[in-house]
Amino acid sequence: MLDILSLSCSTTCMVVTPLAIIPPLAWLFFFATQDRHREKLMDLTHVFLWGVALAVPVIVIENILSCWFVDCREGFDLMGGAAPFLFVLPPVIFSFLAIAFVEELGKYLVVRFRAVSQNFLEEPQDAMVYMITAALGFAAIENILYALGTFQNPGVGGEVVVQIIVLRSITANILHIVASATLGYFLALALANPREFKRFLYTGLALATLLHGIFNTFIIRIVERNLNGQFGAANFETILLVALLIISGIIILTTFYTLAKKTFS
Repeated sequence: MLDILSLSCSTTCMVVTPLAIIPPLAWLFFFATQDRHREKLMDLTHVFLWGVALAVPVIVIENILSCWFVDCREGFDLMGGAAPFLFVLPPVIFSFLAIAFVEELGKYLVVRFRAVSQNFLEEPQDAMVYMITAALGFAAIENILYALGTFQNPGVGGEVVVQIIVLRSITANILHIVASATLGYFLALALANPREFKRFLYTGLALATLLHGIFNTFIIRIVERNLNGQFGAANFETILLVALLIISGIIILTTFYTLAKKTFS
């Protein structure tokens, strides 16, 4: 969890900020230009910025859930006094339910209320475009906050922070793209089949959460191994993670181009 109350900026911040922002913008440019019917820049910017703004409620919710199910020392108690601690959830289950699910649901809600409700979606492929746009906005601010949070750890130098942000710029951005594009694909099916809307939406949300949880677990383990000096194990898991992301990316691109041939009836 990230404690947004303890972040501070420095020379390292000036280095990691471009590294955190440029890759999401590059990915956004790629998918926007691959869209069969180009979206309006204002519409994409609107959803991207809402993806950025999503970080605030997500961090608050994740930290509250951390107090409830992990340890309030890793989050913060917004209600004051003793933490409303309930019971301990295994880290893997917590990662899937309290992090992956919360983030994927949040990105869907951004698209639902800031794109679908405003009629930005004119064809099925647009559902993937806007889900990816919201995901990349969230990824950009998440990368910055994660790097600054890492910099707060005693003994962690700027070089390690830069290495971590470069790793996240490659892996975390693709993670968000793959997970949210998966949900975007099923959202397109849901919008094209109103009678089966809930079935397609819930299926997409479940798959997006599963993918996000799996990849997020890999990334957390890799970062921890780097911080602990276990570089051999970290490199092996990085190679495995990249391989999984490449395979998932190929599948996502295939579905993205397949939707380009379809229209809402």
